[in-house]
Amino acid sequence: MKRLFLLTLALFSFSLQAAEVRYYDVEVIIFENLQANSRHAEQWPENMQREIPESLIEIGGAWPGGIPENYDPALSFTPLPADKWRLSAEAEKIEKSKSRRVLAHLAWVQPGLPQEQAISVHFNRVISANDAATESGAEQTETDHEQNADEDRNDSGVLDALIRVSLARYLRVEADLLFTLDQPAEASMPPSETDMSDEPETTPANPDYYHMQQVRRRIRSTELHYLDHPVLGMLIMFTPHETAEQKK
Repeated sequence: MKRLFLLTLALFSFSLQAAEVRYYDVEVIIFENLQANSRHAEQWPENMQREIPESLIEIGGAWPGGIPENYDPALSFTPLPADKWRLSAEAEKIEKSKSRRVLAHLAWVQPGLPQEQAISVHFNRVISANDAATESGAEQTETDHEQNADEDRNDSGVLDALIRVSLARYLRVEADLLFTLDQPAEASMPPSETDMSDEPETTPANPDYYHMQQVRRRIRSTELHYLDHPVLGMLIMFTPHETAEQKK
């Protein structure tokens, strides 16, 4: 009888632990600042030293090491359907702006993991030249802020992102964004008649990457948060995931 009681207690404790898992919809917009001289706002190091976390996951991918039994696989780093996204209006506003362009807009569902167990979500996006900023239908009215946009800076490249969310009393996010540009061609000028050198004049190339690494603590769910950077920006929102049982 005692053994049966202990087994029942253990099953009850496991069920209670599983029920206490909180799941969140995580929605992210990453954009580039196209203002003139934004890429020259800081001194960027010549060598990129980026630390890759041991535990990371692709959206919709396999949980590293296998998913623990108390987490729902359907709600663990799975894509959130587009009709559930909440930041579409914000993304559209950025798309229409002449001073910014959207590099990535995506959303997923994940459990609120303690910081020591948190997993970095990884995604990689190829960015085409002149994305969004030259689309038809953009707003024709420009503010003074937008008039400083440098339309020639809509270069192609690759965005590689690591976003790590953890939960204690509040939510916490660690963002590590790397925007690598395709190497720009150096502009050259033919030598003048008075120039005895055979070497053409060249324009120094800009850095070929921009790195944003930030931590934001004490985040409340359902609030929109903004992470700032001279070149990159990120909007992020956490919303408690509504399950079918909660809707009843």
